[in-house]
Amino acid sequence: MRARFACGSGLRTLAGLTWKTHLRFMVADHNQVQRLVHRESRMKRAPAMQISARLEGSETQSRRSGGAWPIRRGSRAFHRRCKRRKPIILRCCKDAVQAESMAKGKNAKNPYKGADRFTVAAKQQGYPARSVFKLEEIDRRIRLLKPGMHVLDLGAAPGSWMLYTGQKIGRNGKLLAVDLTAIEVPLPENTTFLQGDALSLENEALEMYAPYDVVLSDMAPNTTGNRIGDQTRSFDLFMRALAVAEKLGKPGGAFVGKIFMGEDFPLAKKGVKRVFDEERALRPEGVRTNSIELFLVGLGKKAVIPPAT
Repeated sequence: MRARFACGSGLRTLAGLTWKTHLRFMVADHNQVQRLVHRESRMKRAPAMQISARLEGSETQSRRSGGAWPIRRGSRAFHRRCKRRKPIILRCCKDAVQAESMAKGKNAKNPYKGADRFTVAAKQQGYPARSVFKLEEIDRRIRLLKPGMHVLDLGAAPGSWMLYTGQKIGRNGKLLAVDLTAIEVPLPENTTFLQGDALSLENEALEMYAPYDVVLSDMAPNTTGNRIGDQTRSFDLFMRALAVAEKLGKPGGAFVGKIFMGEDFPLAKKGVKRVFDEERALRPEGVRTNSIELFLVGLGKKAVIPPAT
């Protein structure tokens, strides 16, 4: 059975797109249409279009009247029948949802706005960002940080990882935090902050406390909304941070780096395995559910590292 859904005004505009007058669907009867609409209306994807429906063909039976719906659009009988029935709310198809999301642009709801329990807990404990709980879980699971260690923190701003690391390594430890952006929180006594390029291998200041027991990298690119491009830039940052760990890390040391999941992820894992004896991929609970980030961990830096292939 064929049902025709007709926009009342002939043309409807949604998310900057012009919709044709008719959308066709194969349905059994009006009740099946209502069940379909009820299910789709529970999915909060796109604004609904309020449209009227008329059934075509002599085989279509109305459960109210037992007869066929009038097939001539615009007739009085057609309008009377439409008035008696409740208007149908039809959710847009997948392509329309995607088009609307693109049209919204900056006006779309940002899932990263709003404080969750990690954000609230970080503020209560004096940390500038919720990312501290990611490092705390990684440290708890692999026993990463110990008193007296020398640690290099790449991309340290806004300072949550720096504060946590400074507490864990104690007074006898040394921490060098590097970022292009200045850090506003007070520095621990065992910490030195360097404002500059954290990924420049020619930067001799990075060797201040080298060789390092642990090299940390929580760096991420400025996201643009283009997932493939963001993943590529994240992979590039990760590999450059890994190169710093290869050059300045102590044999037997460790490395933790953030990366976005993408096609280059196997290459990143391969790079970690080349430099370290053990490689692990961790996704802490503090990572947002809609995020594609995770952390690659390298343990036991090799004394003799084979050349990259």
